[in-house]
Amino acid sequence: MLPVKPGPFKFLLLFFCFPACFLACRKQPISIPNETNDVPIEELPRSAIYYELAPTDTIIIEVDSLTTPVNWVKQIVTINDETRLIIYNQNTHSLQIYSIHERNLKLIIPLKDEGPEGIERVTGICFVNEDSIFLTTTSPKRRIVLIDARANLINQWEISDTLKYNNFLYDLYIHQNFEVTYSRGKITVSISPYVAPELPACYQYPYLVEYDLINRKVSANYGQFPFVAGKIYLYSELPKHTLTPFYDIVHFSGSHDLFCYDINTKELKRVIRAKSTHLPEELKTLDPHVIIDNLQEEEKIFYVTQGRYDQLLYDPWRRLYYRIVKNPMDYRDAAGKPQWEPDFKYSIMILDFGFKFINEFQLPVRTYNPSLSAVTKDGLLISLNNSANRNIDEDHIYLRVFKPIRKL
Repeated sequence: MLPVKPGPFKFLLLFFCFPACFLACRKQPISIPNETNDVPIEELPRSAIYYELAPTDTIIIEVDSLTTPVNWVKQIVTINDETRLIIYNQNTHSLQIYSIHERNLKLIIPLKDEGPEGIERVTGICFVNEDSIFLTTTSPKRRIVLIDARANLINQWEISDTLKYNNFLYDLYIHQNFEVTYSRGKITVSISPYVAPELPACYQYPYLVEYDLINRKVSANYGQFPFVAGKIYLYSELPKHTLTPFYDIVHFSGSHDLFCYDINTKELKRVIRAKSTHLPEELKTLDPHVIIDNLQEEEKIFYVTQGRYDQLLYDPWRRLYYRIVKNPMDYRDAAGKPQWEPDFKYSIMILDFGFKFINEFQLPVRTYNPSLSAVTKDGLLISLNNSANRNIDEDHIYLRVFKPIRKL
């Protein structure tokens, strides 16, 4: 089954909301300041240390026939040295919690879909503990809900605040691999403006919202794409963020740079150039006419051939960062067959504590599925559940453990 790609999905969402979009667009300011220009880009030298990634173990966890081994809505979290994988099973409208160390299913939380405690389809998970599980849900409510392990609805919030540049409408939109995070009574989610993606204004609004759960209001709207006025950034603006003890790092699929925000104030402090050795200096964007004219084949060719950035993972045990990169590739293989996501080429950048480049490790093709990746005390976990990998089956979750080995 092919996953829904963010670009076309966003366009369809905006198309059906056209009356609201039209009113919002009419009120937009002529020019939105580019806040990323206020902080200089740091081009850091290479690190003096060197690491390689060595596979050390394979974790295998059995799943039932209604569970997809790699889900779009998931989270891997370590609490008190116990690592858990939490997935949302859309087939059963439930949360499933697996123990990584014990390699088994620990708990199933069936969600109510009707009545006063009914929950819409889940788009994001933030597991704090078994008594505090935050979920984001589908439109139209812009809703965050808090449940416990018995699926009791403890609280809910509908985000309807005006934002930093407030003359527009928006929706909660949790992109694939966006990390919903909770810290000190506040939760961070992503939004999508109701502005058509063929308009430059769509790429100028900050994409992240920090919501104060106690005071029930948006406390910060930040995470602006490094846009140039008048340009379109289709397939480039998909936001992600990585919350560390030092910075809230915002990053985008189509930018080399890491935007380091103050954890408390959400003020942009540093911009780090963290470029993959496999990507060109200037990343291409999709021509908006491909979307406007519904040129699906050209859209697919762009999606397959172009390189971009995926996740950024922080390793607190070794004080390293891992940046997962989708590499450029040919649209057709040697036999002339069109390629798709199982054929994607990936590499993993290793950065030191100060964001200096250490190494870039290329993954074997048709073997891994980096959309399910996480860092644990044992090392970096990357899923082997790639449909092109003939060494695995669909009845188990397979996770390869990589340990960074320092070389002299």
